Amino acid sequence: MLTRAVVRSQAVRNSGASVEGYVKQTPSEKLNTQARADYARANSRLRVLTLYKAFYRAAPEILVLNKSSIPVNVYRQVIKNEFAKNSNISDTRAIELLLGKGQMDFQELVVGYSQESQMHRPFDELLQNDPKATDFVSKFLNSKF
Repeated sequence: MLTRAVVRSQAVRNSGASVEGYVKQTPSEKLNTQARADYARANSRLRVLTLYKAFYRAAPEILVLNKSSIPVNVYRQVIKNEFAKNSNISDTRAIELLLGKGQMDFQELVVGYSQESQMHRPFDELLQNDPKATDFVSKFLNSKF
C-alpha cells in the first residue's frame, strides 16, 4: 500500500507540474472569491429592496399607530430620501449593518415601541418652521466649537 507522500510525488512526476510554483491558499482566501462577493452584493441588494418595500407599504399603519399628523406621501418621500442617502455604499459589511439597523427601526415603528421623538427625527429639518438666522450673533452662537 502506498503512502500519501508517494502518491503525491508520483502524481507530480506524471503530470509534469512543478511543486515550486504551488502556493497554498488559506481557508479565508478560498472563501473570498469574486463569485461569492457578487452573490453577497446581490443578496444584500435584494434585502434592501425588501426592507424599502416593507417601509413603503407600512407607512399608513406607522403614521396611525404613532398618532402622527404627517401626510403619507410626505412620510414616503422621507423614507425614499433615507434610503437614497445610503445608496452609494458598496461594502457588503456596511450594508448588512445598515440593514440590521433598518430592520430594528422598522420593527419598533410597526409594533409601536418607538417614541414620538424617534418617529419624527427624520422630519426635523422638514418640520422646522424657524428660518435660519443670518446675523453675526446667531451664527456665532450656533457655531460648533
